[in-house]
Amino acid sequence: MAYEVEYERLVARTYDSVYAVIRDSSGDSAFYRSMAEETGGPLLELGCGTGRILLDSAETGIECVGLDASNEMLEVLREKNPPENISLVHGRIEDFDLGAGRFP
Repeated sequence: MAYEVEYERLVARTYDSVYAVIRDSSGDSAFYRSMAEETGGPLLELGCGTGRILLDSAETGIECVGLDASNEMLEVLREKNPPENISLVHGRIEDFDLGAGRFP
């Protein structure tokens, strides 16, 4: 178990630098941001990780909810001091419940 936690922590701490090389040039973040602007929110990102896409979408001012199963990924995101229009939820995609929350 300790090995798994350390591995997850290492992945969380290096995620942004790895994805800067392999994904940033794809335009995926800009695509999702435009979708958020088009719908007007609120926005739900499943598997938000360290916030690579969620933070960009939140710059629009739209209310955003990020869900992730990894406490370590969410901790890295919290260290980035996300804006107040972001709410973070620790949970698994298979069984989360956001109550009455609805997302276009």
